[in-house]
Amino acid sequence: MLKSYSQISLNLLLGITALVSIGVGFLWWYPFELLSHGRVYYFLGSLLITIGILCAWLAGIRWQGTLFFALALLAFNSVWILPWYLPNSHQGRGESLRIIEFNINIQNTQLTRVANLVEQQKPDIAVLIEISPPAMKELTKHLQATLPFAYRTRGGGLAVFSRFGLVNPQGKTLSAGTILTTSVKTATKNITLVAAHPSVPIKPDVFAKRNTALAEVTQYLGYE
Repeated sequence: MLKSYSQISLNLLLGITALVSIGVGFLWWYPFELLSHGRVYYFLGSLLITIGILCAWLAGIRWQGTLFFALALLAFNSVWILPWYLPNSHQGRGESLRIIEFNINIQNTQLTRVANLVEQQKPDIAVLIEISPPAMKELTKHLQATLPFAYRTRGGGLAVFSRFGLVNPQGKTLSAGTILTTSVKTATKNITLVAAHPSVPIKPDVFAKRNTALAEVTQYLGYE
């Protein structure tokens, strides 16, 4: 009887994990889309469930169908997670660029640490979000030697620091916010860089605003 209850509970847990793991790829509406950020946890959950089933197998409890399903779910979640940690052997053709982007938080006062982090990554281009005018002034001074070309939008708190020259950098105001756009003149060609800071979709109204911002950026890129 205990084995039956254990198998039912395990199958239920496995089913919920599978439903969430697979479902988040299709449920692109609020609030289900927020579940898409838990992919690592779905991988860890399926891994723990698989380990539990394997332990039961070694103890003589053979849940063959459940084990195969757990292994399949583990493999499915692995496809999303493991490539993040595997060495990238892809070699692009021609010139390569190293670009970093992160949100420094508008209230962040540890700007020396931000500058040190950027320099440690040795990027060709760094895009920083939520950067105030005083922060821009200080970071420009810190990064002058490695990323001498810099620009900040008047609205939106978006900034770019580049090893290469910036051609016509500007902030464009869309209905859902400001984006930064510029051409970057590398050693061999000009590339177009667009940076945006969509709203965090934690509530229905900002979810709609975020979607509007993404649609507008997509439309803008289509014109470029």
